[in-house]
Amino acid sequence: MGNWLIEQFQSFNVFMLLVMIIFVTAMSKTNTQKMLKEQSQELYAEFEELKDELRGIGQSITNIIKK
Repeated sequence: MGNWLIEQFQSFNVFMLLVMIIFVTAMSKTNTQKMLKEQSQELYAEFEELKDELRGIGQSITNIIKK
């Protein structure tokens, strides 16, 4: 067992597996952060649209009351 493990390290099998795991983990974390950033920007834009609509409704109600 010990010789097999040493042989795997010598032929870079275990090393390459670790490199691939680290690379995939880093890329998925980056991708997740990118997607969360995009979603938060979309939500912010939707909230801004809602705020604009509410301001418009508030102004029209104010205009109706003043008349």
